[in-house]
Amino acid sequence: MASVIQRGYFVLADISGYTSFMASNELDHVQGILNNILTLIIRHMTPTLTLIEVEGDAVFLYTPQSKMLRGETLLELVETTYITFRDRQKTMQRNATCSCNACQAIPSLDLKFIIHYGEYVLQEVMGHDKPIGSCVNLAHRLLKNKVSEATGWRGYALCSEPCLKQMEIWPNSMYAEVETYEHLGEVQTYSMNLDVRYKELTEDRRTVLRAEEADVALTHHFPAPLPVVWEWLNDPPKRTIWMKGSSWAVKERPRGRTGPGTHNHCSNYRFIEEILDWRPFEYFTVRYSRGLLKLIITGELKPTAEGTQIYWNMKLDSAWPRWLVCPICKLIATRLMKMKQSFATVERLILAES
Repeated sequence: MASVIQRGYFVLADISGYTSFMASNELDHVQGILNNILTLIIRHMTPTLTLIEVEGDAVFLYTPQSKMLRGETLLELVETTYITFRDRQKTMQRNATCSCNACQAIPSLDLKFIIHYGEYVLQEVMGHDKPIGSCVNLAHRLLKNKVSEATGWRGYALCSEPCLKQMEIWPNSMYAEVETYEHLGEVQTYSMNLDVRYKELTEDRRTVLRAEEADVALTHHFPAPLPVVWEWLNDPPKRTIWMKGSSWAVKERPRGRTGPGTHNHCSNYRFIEEILDWRPFEYFTVRYSRGLLKLIITGELKPTAEGTQIYWNMKLDSAWPRWLVCPICKLIATRLMKMKQSFATVERLILAES
């Protein structure tokens, strides 16, 4: 029987600077540092992505397009993996009690990511399904590129043009380059400086509505990892499914990505949603506006052993006294938005999807 052709995303997470790091340092310490970083990558990116294999100092993963309908979630997963790596790198350096060259050279390491989209078929190899096809080959060839040479970046995410087209996003300030490979031809690529993104996503300025400040505070547990829940709560087409009577669409992305300043529109409820703070897989804070009515909402996600817990806080943004606005806010949450029922619907949809 012929194999079924599928479409999906391929991700390679590669440790930059590892060849020289291994050549000039103690092998036993080098191996321990490598295992630490590879384990971090795998734990952060799975089970949202499927691990294909560890290839020396690189991790190769993929996901069918049907399981990643909001493609930007994949880019956010790459960014948060990089943040986790940088934070771990600092911790390893700070806690190193050994004076060997390897432990002292930990800051010389970095991560680069290759993200490609295309067709593949699954072939069983030693009891495991493995994607094969020219797109898989191209993803690996893209590891050899001109980004570092042209920009000086050590940590970056390189996206192929088919990948960004499928995601339907075009982030600002990406480095464009045409790579050429034998038998595969020319490939348009766009790369993002992850060091800059790290600084942007970890800056101290935060807008968070805490439970003690809110007029309404709800919580719900979902049997799924953070990225899956994040996508269901923030993808406009998926929100239209679970928020009864709504119809959400992206109105404006000022920097080509979802983030502070992004506006979404619900045509049925006539709400304009403005994103005030956006920390993927950690929390989001938004303002809903409709005429004089303005609501502030923070959704904070926490990982649990069985999935993800959300803490959803909302208040009416008004100078009116709290004793007056609090009942109004509760009516909006329970009667108009029906958030408890909506969270239950999201849970059912996640279980059906899995």
